[in-house]
Amino acid sequence: MKKNIELYLVLFSCFAIIASFYLLLQENLTSQQERVIFFDVGQGDAQLLQSGRVLILQDAGPNNKTADSLAKVLRGPVRELAVVLVTHPEADHIGGLPQVLRTFSVRAILIPKEFMHSTSAAWQESLGLASERNIPVVGVVRGSEVRAPGLQLQVLWPIAGCVAQNPTNECALVTKVRLGGVDYLFTGDIGIRAERMLLAISPSSQLSAQILKIPHHGSKNSILPQFFRVISPVLSVVQAGANNSYGHADPQILERLGAYTKYLWSTAQKGGVEVSALNGGKQLKIISWE
Repeated sequence: MKKNIELYLVLFSCFAIIASFYLLLQENLTSQQERVIFFDVGQGDAQLLQSGRVLILQDAGPNNKTADSLAKVLRGPVRELAVVLVTHPEADHIGGLPQVLRTFSVRAILIPKEFMHSTSAAWQESLGLASERNIPVVGVVRGSEVRAPGLQLQVLWPIAGCVAQNPTNECALVTKVRLGGVDYLFTGDIGIRAERMLLAISPSSQLSAQILKIPHHGSKNSILPQFFRVISPVLSVVQAGANNSYGHADPQILERLGAYTKYLWSTAQKGGVEVSALNGGKQLKIISWE
C-alpha cells in the first residue's frame, strides 16, 4: 500500500511574530510529473503546481471554475491539495476558495500574515470552512518556504508591516518556485511600488526566472521595466478574463512586454496553459490546457 503524503509544519516564532515557515512534504511518488497549470478562470488568478503527487494551489480565482478545473486533475481516489496559497484576500483571487475547500481535502492554507484577519467575505467564509475541517491557516512573510520532493517555494514578498504603509495589492504574495529544473516567479497583484522594493532588497538571482506570472493581470500600473529586465523571462503569462471591464491586459503593456520576454501567453486570448520542463529544465514544454 502506498504511503499517504506526510506533512510537517514547523513554525519559528519570536515574540508571537512568525519569522519563518517551513513545510516539508515527503511521499512515495506514484507520478513523476512536474508541471504548472495556469487555469483560465476568467478575470482572476489560479495556478496549480504539481510535483509528483504533491499538488499546491496558488489562488482560487473569482468563482467555481477553479474547483471545476481541479476536478479534471484530481480524478483518482485521493482528491487532496497539500497546500493552498492565498496571495491576498480579494474576490478575484479567493472567490472560488470556499468551493475548493468544500470539494477537496486541503492540508494547509498559507496567506500573508497581515491578511489573516481580513474581513473579506470570501476569506471569512473560507476561514469558517477551514475551522470546520481542521485545516491549519498559517501566516507567512518574506523568507518563508515550502519544500517538497522536486519543489522549492520561497516567499519573497510581502515584508512585515507592508499593509500599514501600502494598498492591499502592493502587499500581495510574491513567490519564487523551483520545479523540474525551472524557475517560476509568481507576482500576485503587486504594482510598481512593490516591484521597486523587491529590486532594492533582492539579489538579481533571486528574481530571475524562466517563467513569469505577470503582475495584476497586466494592469498599466504594474509594469516596471527594470523589474522585468532583471527577471528576463522566457515565457510570461497574463491571467485575465476575455472582454473584462478593467481593460486587462493593457494593450500598451502587452506591446512593451515583447521587449522583455520571448513568449507571451494571455489566458484571455488563448485559455489556460500548462508548462513543464524537458531535459532537466533545458527545454520548456508549453501546451494549451482546457
